[in-house]
Amino acid sequence: MTIEDGLKSLLSAQPAIVGMIGDRIYPNEAPESSVLPRIVYFLSGNERDHVMSGGDGAPKATLTLECQGSFDQAKDLAEVVRNVLDGYRGYAGEVFVKGCFFEDQTDQPANPVRGEEKAIKVRVVTLDIVYQETVNNLIAG
Repeated sequence: MTIEDGLKSLLSAQPAIVGMIGDRIYPNEAPESSVLPRIVYFLSGNERDHVMSGGDGAPKATLTLECQGSFDQAKDLAEVVRNVLDGYRGYAGEVFVKGCFFEDQTDQPANPVRGEEKAIKVRVVTLDIVYQETVNNLIAG
């Protein structure tokens, strides 16, 4: 399981998030038919440190989450994400998260959705997640 899949599993298991958006959590971009509010997430970077024998097994992924909706929906959703994930340690799906850290938050305008006159609001949340990387059995075998 990738860290992106783990993040989706973790978000999908949080009652406060599910209460706001249901299962509208999408990788990379939302389907055109999806309704608001929603979260769109993507991997922005993945740093790996090394020791003399190889990788240290604890990469730091930078994940970007776009909380999309009306101004109030995007703002409130980003706040719930921060409250749930900042400082989180534990399993995200099958991935063990050593630490999740809320790094940044910005607002971005977005284009109107499906010809609507009003643009949606996007509050961008940036997270750094240090996690335990497992050895790929296809490579190790």
